[in-house]
Amino acid sequence: MTLMKFKPFGVAKDHPFRSLFDDMNLFFNDYPTSTLTSVSDFMPALDLKETSNSFTVTLELAGLDEKDIDLSLKDGVLTIKGERKFEDKKEDEHHVRIERSYGTFHRSVSIPSAVDEKSVVANFKNGLLTVTLPKKTQIESSHKIKIQS
Repeated sequence: MTLMKFKPFGVAKDHPFRSLFDDMNLFFNDYPTSTLTSVSDFMPALDLKETSNSFTVTLELAGLDEKDIDLSLKDGVLTIKGERKFEDKKEDEHHVRIERSYGTFHRSVSIPSAVDEKSVVANFKNGLLTVTLPKKTQIESSHKIKIQS
């Protein structure tokens, strides 16, 4: 019997799965784990809510103005783009700690059913963007189809 050194956090060099293990390590070590890793990683939180008549999308966009936000709806996908600009510091001040995120963002959310695009309403108040997307009223009519022989 051959004894192998125990490696709790790795795979032996001659193990057949070594390359897979290395690839997985590379993936998880290089993947950003937090939106607070740098100043340019800004991803606002998004909620999607459904009622019997509409969908409501809400985003936290504190520190932005309406002019910094771009909304579009195409093929059932609501896209919200914008930018939170970094505040310029004054000569007599310096940052001791920065935890807020800045930069451009792009969020897209698929709306699960058809909406009345002409009746979409967006409100921006107290740093919250609320987009209300009324559902299309679909009147389904069925008719008998004759099968020809």
